[in-house]
Amino acid sequence: MVLLTSIRNYDAVKHTDGAIPLDCAGLLDALNNVPKGQFMTIVSDTIPKMRKGGNPYYGHIVKRSITQSTASPDFKTAMNNRRAKDGEAPREVKARKWGRRIKGTPFVAHIKKGESFVRLYLEMYVIRSVGYVYIDTRTGAEVPHDVINAFLPPRSDSEIIWRDYYVGGIVALNANGKRYTIADNFKLTADLAARADAALGR
Repeated sequence: MVLLTSIRNYDAVKHTDGAIPLDCAGLLDALNNVPKGQFMTIVSDTIPKMRKGGNPYYGHIVKRSITQSTASPDFKTAMNNRRAKDGEAPREVKARKWGRRIKGTPFVAHIKKGESFVRLYLEMYVIRSVGYVYIDTRTGAEVPHDVINAFLPPRSDSEIIWRDYYVGGIVALNANGKRYTIADNFKLTADLAARADAALGR
């Protein structure tokens, strides 16, 4: 398995003694108690949007990411402050087109088309992506970025949009000076999760 050497030594979130295991309710409570604007680090599993035609990986890829962010952001202010530092003009933020914010929390509730249950998303400002790997769920092997990139939609650099993370995909968290691991990792088996962690140098 190819390792991402650039993040091999990253240790902000590890499955080690001292990490606090959380169930779904515990995760929501921990996230809800992260003060507005405070830094946190999230390890998450997501299913990337991919082109279906001619794609042998369609439906078989999970992306494990390590992301540094801040909770409950004033997104417009944060992004335009960053743009100002980069010498760029301020921009407007697109209005939310889906989901509803849950007042007094960092969460957005949404029911996806064809589903009857409510999904919760964490609204946050991404500071930087520390690293990510693509895992083939059939074999547990890492798939090189350039292979998967050929099947991904082009990135849009138009207006700035809100960032939302599905809380069901969060597998580990650094927040409030504590490390947490999430018991309900439904996207990867224990073996595949271990392989993904190895690829991330965790």
